[in-house]
Amino acid sequence: MGVIEVNPAQVAKAAKAISVASRNIDAALEELTAHATILRRSWSGDAQSAFDAAQERFDGNMRERTGLVMAVSDLLGELATQYSDADLAGQRVLGGS
Repeated sequence: MGVIEVNPAQVAKAAKAISVASRNIDAALEELTAHATILRRSWSGDAQSAFDAAQERFDGNMRERTGLVMAVSDLLGELATQYSDADLAGQRVLGGS
């Protein structure tokens, strides 16, 4: 039978790294959107409408991505706490402090 080893500190570190990376992606997307908005102003009519529709779809996809990534980060943070609590409980049962 295989062994699964979990290091709560590493899980917490991964959660934080994912959260930081997500914020960095969000910042880059905001910059991209700002540049795209400048470009949008040079268009009119159907071109502008097509851009608006595409941008709306893109924004929706990015909101969904942000939600999923933050859910993963939050879950990893919760798991780190649970594993740490389980380790402490095991130590107490075995007479550790």
